[in-house]
Amino acid sequence: MKVSSILLCITLIYSQSLQANEEDRKEVKRVSLGYLIALQQLKPELMAEVMHPNLAKRTSYMDSETGKGMLHDTSYKEMIKYAKSWNINKDKFPKSPTNEVYILDIQAGMASVKLESDNWYEYLHLVKIDNHWKIVNLYWQRHPKNQKD
Repeated sequence: MKVSSILLCITLIYSQSLQANEEDRKEVKRVSLGYLIALQQLKPELMAEVMHPNLAKRTSYMDSETGKGMLHDTSYKEMIKYAKSWNINKDKFPKSPTNEVYILDIQAGMASVKLESDNWYEYLHLVKIDNHWKIVNLYWQRHPKNQKD
């Protein structure tokens, strides 16, 4: 009985130490929103700050010629380029964009986040490296209201 009680206490203490503190939650939200803000407001330096150089950004689509499901990858370098010019005409987002962040989980230096904007639904994985949160994985799909028929 004593051994099981001790093990339970150790497990609870350890799990609490791995759970995110409020500072981590705020930073995960800031980094997640930073990605959208970088696109919306043409801020390549912000994009470079929030994305990890080994970023894996993907979406899936139906190839119109073959009818097969495909994956499309976007690299870190491409994301920096998009943050410089993609919204140059200020026509890719509404004037007051909706950017919602839902932190699904934060544990042991990793986080899972759902982003919802006017344009997309996205799932992000972030990692805390050298005390900085970075987006390492991002999977996105067009918001249903923006689907092409």
